[in-house]
Amino acid sequence: MALTTKQAGSLSDRHASQRDSLIGKLLTAILQIWSGVSNYHDDDQVGSAAAASAYRVMQAQTQARRLVRSYQTSLLRALDALDTFPTEVTYYPRSGTTALDVYARPASQAIYAYSQGGTLEDARQAVEDRLELLLHEDIMLAERDEEQRIYEALPRVVGYRRVIHPERSKSGTCGLCAVAATQRYRTDELRPLHDGCECGSMPIVGTQDPGQVLNDEDLEQLYAAAGQAASVGGQRPAQARSTAREDLLNVRVQVNEHGEKGPVLVKQGDHFRTHSEAGAAAFQKPTPAVIRQRKQQARDQAAADLADARSRLQQVQASHANDGTATPREQVVLAQRVKNLSSLLRSLEADLSRSDS
Repeated sequence: MALTTKQAGSLSDRHASQRDSLIGKLLTAILQIWSGVSNYHDDDQVGSAAAASAYRVMQAQTQARRLVRSYQTSLLRALDALDTFPTEVTYYPRSGTTALDVYARPASQAIYAYSQGGTLEDARQAVEDRLELLLHEDIMLAERDEEQRIYEALPRVVGYRRVIHPERSKSGTCGLCAVAATQRYRTDELRPLHDGCECGSMPIVGTQDPGQVLNDEDLEQLYAAAGQAASVGGQRPAQARSTAREDLLNVRVQVNEHGEKGPVLVKQGDHFRTHSEAGAAAFQKPTPAVIRQRKQQARDQAAADLADARSRLQQVQASHANDGTATPREQVVLAQRVKNLSSLLRSLEADLSRSDS
């Protein structure tokens, strides 16, 4: 059965809308969590917010993976290439770190804002900006990982292609994505990402390459729009359209490997901070052994943090027992951190147990 361009576009747009909805709801929830942080130097407030954020993000990543499986099922069925998918997995896709560590990072942005003379509002905005970037990356990383696992497992899929979504990017499709969209990727390759990337992907089955057709249509519309806009200033639409095409496709792109995120797109010549320069380990492709190691690392970290928080909470409670004073702020913060870490740990232990069964 042939997949028409209209069908492919409809499936791609629906999936992108579902992903955007998931990210929007997640951002609202995470910002609400961080709105309770009044002191970005307070490790317990930050640790509590990080634990709650990590829990919500990892839940959302599971949803993102299931959205990918539904989307790919529809595509592959229409391409007559549907086969048994690999077993569903859930894990945090960044290499060499944990969600608990990643979602403590926004506090450092606030501290830096203060160090530059910023106000409380500046600090909060810095936190919000960092959170939005992190969670968008995390959903895209989970999506990329799941689609690649599916492509690699299906025998009739010979490759895949990046699918651009200019209508979803704040500034339209960038030259990085426009150039990368002309390339075919092997099924064992992770799709290179970049900050704010809104691209998806489509499988290539035999000679059927629906992503290429969709990309060609979207890019033609971009060039036409650029030509019409430039013609207002006196330049001929055809000439402006040609210039727009040239500007986009003449971007020199290279793929570098980020220690956490794996392959990323960068403009050739731009400085890229390697994992060695950052003092981090190299990216590890998520093999079953690596996935289990990551899960154990996350579980052990949450368990150690929880034990420490519980111990300190007991000390604070003992020191204020029967003294007739109001519950100290420190006790309230520690109790919340214990609660959030407990929820995260239960989720991590359950996930690790499922992977062992």
